[in-house]
Amino acid sequence: MIFFSLLSFFACSNDTRSVNENCSDDETFYRESVAPILASKCMGCHVSDGIAGETRLQLQADDEESNFQLLWNVAQIKDEHGYLLWNKPTGQHSDGHVGGSILAQYSDEGDIVSEFIGRANGAQCGDSSYIDSEPMQCEDREPGKRLLRRLSHVEFDNSITDLFGIDSEWGQHFSPDNVSHGFNNNAGALQVTTLLSDQYMNAAEQIAQTAVQQNMNLLVSCSPKNIACGEEFLLRYGTKIFRRPLNNDEMEEYLSFFSEIYYEDGFEEALTWTIAGLLQSPHFLYRSELGVKSGSGRFELTSWEIATELSYLLWQTTPSDALLEHARNDQLRDRDQLLRIAQEMLADSRAGDTVVSMSSQWLSLNLLHTVPREEDYSVLTDELRGAMEKEINKLMQSSFSDNLTFSELLTADHSFMNAELADYYGVSLGEGDVDVDGFQRVDLSGDERYGGLLTQGALLTINASPTSSSPIHRGVMVRERLLCHELPPPPPALDTAPPAVDDSLSTRERYAAHTEDPACSSCHNLIDPIGFAFEHYDGIGRWRDRDGVHDIDVSGEVQNIDDGNIFFEGVPQLSTVLAESDQVGECYVQQWFTYGFGAGDFEDPNLACALEEAKNSYHEAGGTLQAPLLSLLQIDRFFVRSGAASEQSTLAINSDYIEQDPIDEAEAGSTESNTANLQVTIDENNWGSGYVYNVTVTNNGSESVEWEIELSVPGALTSSWNTEWEHLGDDVYRFWGVGWNSSIAPGGSESFGFQGEI
Repeated sequence: MIFFSLLSFFACSNDTRSVNENCSDDETFYRESVAPILASKCMGCHVSDGIAGETRLQLQADDEESNFQLLWNVAQIKDEHGYLLWNKPTGQHSDGHVGGSILAQYSDEGDIVSEFIGRANGAQCGDSSYIDSEPMQCEDREPGKRLLRRLSHVEFDNSITDLFGIDSEWGQHFSPDNVSHGFNNNAGALQVTTLLSDQYMNAAEQIAQTAVQQNMNLLVSCSPKNIACGEEFLLRYGTKIFRRPLNNDEMEEYLSFFSEIYYEDGFEEALTWTIAGLLQSPHFLYRSELGVKSGSGRFELTSWEIATELSYLLWQTTPSDALLEHARNDQLRDRDQLLRIAQEMLADSRAGDTVVSMSSQWLSLNLLHTVPREEDYSVLTDELRGAMEKEINKLMQSSFSDNLTFSELLTADHSFMNAELADYYGVSLGEGDVDVDGFQRVDLSGDERYGGLLTQGALLTINASPTSSSPIHRGVMVRERLLCHELPPPPPALDTAPPAVDDSLSTRERYAAHTEDPACSSCHNLIDPIGFAFEHYDGIGRWRDRDGVHDIDVSGEVQNIDDGNIFFEGVPQLSTVLAESDQVGECYVQQWFTYGFGAGDFEDPNLACALEEAKNSYHEAGGTLQAPLLSLLQIDRFFVRSGAASEQSTLAINSDYIEQDPIDEAEAGSTESNTANLQVTIDENNWGSGYVYNVTVTNNGSESVEWEIELSVPGALTSSWNTEWEHLGDDVYRFWGVGWNSSIAPGGSESFGFQGEI
């Protein structure tokens, strides 16, 4: 959307209020376009008894002529901040706006208000010289900022399952995620409360115990299971859990933690608690796609971060081993290579699961099992709700897998049903292959009642009232979810209860009041004429020829679609109108953008420009169902972020940690013991700035001995376990048992360890 983009289409004079072939007269423009905005956004406060009753904008509820003249005068007020009627509602005025920012700069409503200001200030066609701000130029925009993005509960469960090979339902029982812009994976809304923090801790401990007990061989293949084996686990599995290699400091911290538990409680306990620690780290719980500083306020994402971004976008889970290998080889910053990999990933069934998850939130399908219904609808059993859910999921998955266009989804001539659901709808099941769920593809090409996304029983049931159909619910669904027109809340103190049941009136007649009451009409003129198209479907999606004793009128109108208003007759024609609309297809891209990036504040010019870039890619790809995901991979925002010079680069880089081979006794220095029958083996782990020694003393003699050894080691000891020690001078230290492990039986062994600095 270009700022003030509609001004060039109008030529109007303040003095003459003239009309030419390119613009309507000012009063008509106000009445049809501006007054609905005032009614929905301003009338609640800017009235004589409202909280803004003392301002210069004091509206009258039933006097459009006075309101027009008042607004015309206010639109000419300009101070050092610019035009008051623009800067106040958009939140750009230094004095603020008591009601907050109620008008988005880059929106249809923003264009209408800016045009009205232009008319009031004498703008001619092509003349926008009164504008202080330059139009938004996307080529001048940055890729935008990013937030650390916590895993959603679905992503948490999927990641645990793929990491450890265990079924994870822990995330399902966490406290619910906040919903923003229709989705529960918004980066700004995914907070960690005290409750969720406790749930993470408990889940991490349970997951670790389950994984070690059930899949030890999956986690570690090394033998013997000692400290070196723990190091191998951290090098391999630490990378999988953090979705990047651990750096030196992290390796030292976790291996030291592992070692302490290992010498106290053994390998299995050490592995369990190390996994629990890794799973509670922010580096697992958050996606930190922050990039490496590249100058000019830009941070280039690394291949590790792009692997994470790609995997959670397409599969909702942690990167696979193959994807991590691509990252290790730094192959994912090549956009052509990334696109090829993504296309392969879209063929995987996990991509279909992502479509279901996204659609469940986009279309509110997750409400299907909880929306209440009265006794008149007792036929809607839990089993039937489940069948409806499977039907729409199978339609979405198959359409996505076949890469149909979004238009073809809206006008699809088939669905997927079992015998019970086909009987419920009153359609012929026909013949065909039956899948594992007992469903088969049903041909609806000759059925004038069902076909296409909008006639799915799940969608119709969710968008209805407990006792009947609901033109409002169904109209809002189309307006907000398919046209991306987020409607404002009703004005304060307005009675929003549905009209009372009256058997003498049809549903359409009962709802007519919404378009007659000025306080309601501004929004309901956008909603109800769409919702009336669905009146042949009752509150649970069944076809009906009559509304009680009343004839059904399904004529309607979609206002403000592709810069016009379009009339239609019934859902089939409505589906065709929507299918032919560029605006609807671009809304589908916007929904995927919001879901994929966890960001939906398109008042941010950088975000708005990134969305425009994705929309262009979508059209170039032919408007298919897979195109929005692939379009996100082709815009700068997927690879780059904006940041301040003071910000640090990411940790997601190839680590310079070098795994050290275990050293023998000669490399460790000279060893001496109080008996020739003691065998000493030493494992060393060296991080460059420090080291850990793990020592095993074995008694090869025929009698028990009180063991004591001397070692020559570099540097100063900082800690030890399972031993007492004495510094004998230079690099020589003497070690002996602590009491319980001071004696070694024939053939037995005892272990101890120490840590030091070089």
